[in-house]
Amino acid sequence: MCQSANPSAVLIGHTLNSQDLAPKLAYKIGRQVITDCVQLAVEDGTGNLLCGKPVYGAKFIATFRLEKRPYLLTLRSKAWESISPQAGKGAVIHFDPVLEEVSVKVECLKKIREGGINLSKADAIVSAGRGVQNSEGGLKQLDGLLKVLGSYFGRVELGASRPLVDAHLLPSSRQVGLTGEKVAPALYIAIGISGSLQHVTGILGTKRIVAINTDPKANIFRVADYGIVGNFEEIVPALVKKLEELQ
Repeated sequence: MCQSANPSAVLIGHTLNSQDLAPKLAYKIGRQVITDCVQLAVEDGTGNLLCGKPVYGAKFIATFRLEKRPYLLTLRSKAWESISPQAGKGAVIHFDPVLEEVSVKVECLKKIREGGINLSKADAIVSAGRGVQNSEGGLKQLDGLLKVLGSYFGRVELGASRPLVDAHLLPSSRQVGLTGEKVAPALYIAIGISGSLQHVTGILGTKRIVAINTDPKANIFRVADYGIVGNFEEIVPALVKKLEELQ
């Protein structure tokens, strides 16, 4: 398809499938690929594409330069602002590939679904950490917040840091972080999450981060737009009440 359409760039969503597909495509067409991009810019004078992506556990954004077209890269979901469609711009090209049976080297034995959870499509995420796990009421205490946020956002999901998944309190599809889902919702509320680099890497590009933690020195406050120090058992009900009043 790339040989036929001769595009200037190939942009692919950064999913598990594309992490397998993009490098193979790059090899086939003899181009470099930059994965998990959260920033893009055109270099003045050269027209080269500058791609920013998180490195070193999201401590830095490194810029990579693509000089040969077609530019090939994968983009982190929801890390970009949507634009309004413009009349006469863009077209859908239908392409029917011819696949030889001998080229199929992977056989799917079984598909396992975990309730159709897809955190990358959520507009708002309430994420629970070890602090919630150690609480007597546990995850049930977050139900009210999830419900009231549904009045403000199209899709609200419950997320988690790794300790809750390791304790089998939530499925792995709800884990946010380097070894879980990488998300960039409009709102991310981290409750009882310390903010390890593994977790912070997964929320890079989020529009607004709210952190609730009893430890004022927790690393999550370094990346949060708003931080609340205290017990979430007291803060969450107060937050729910205020959001209900504002409806």
